[in-house]
Amino acid sequence: MEFTKLIMESKVVGFRNQMHFIDERKKLKYWTKSAGLFSSDFYLNNASGIEETLIKKINFFSYNYDVIQGANVVAQIRKQQNFTKLNIEAHCDDCTYEIREEKIIGFDVSILKSGEEIAKISKKRNGFKYIYGLAISNEENLEVLLSLLAIFVKIKKAQGAAG
Repeated sequence: MEFTKLIMESKVVGFRNQMHFIDERKKLKYWTKSAGLFSSDFYLNNASGIEETLIKKINFFSYNYDVIQGANVVAQIRKQQNFTKLNIEAHCDDCTYEIREEKIIGFDVSILKSGEEIAKISKKRNGFKYIYGLAISNEENLEVLLSLLAIFVKIKKAQGAAG
């Protein structure tokens, strides 16, 4: 099975926080951009800056998002209520992706498709920030999985700030 390996770094640009997805050769593949100064929505852009995917927050008080490509909703991302571990599901037309934390302490995170592991996420500290590594099976919808990872990191940062 072939894998696409990406690194996600968080960068501060002006007042906004962007996530850059870089491949093994240190080339930028995707990056996120906020939809507005006070907006919770953001775009997933390809390396040339074309807005491919809109990740739109449904409700201000919850972590429910729609992943929109063109005019079509390709996935609905929902946070599952769990007090000890963070689980997020992305419901697509043909399958369901799920990010599941395996441990309460430490970092062991997998992405599952219908119960089968298709990707692994790793995390390491680089100074004051974290860098996430991602290995995804080549047959999967990369834009939906990157959107899922971006939302996962946003929720983890919000939980860290609140706790």
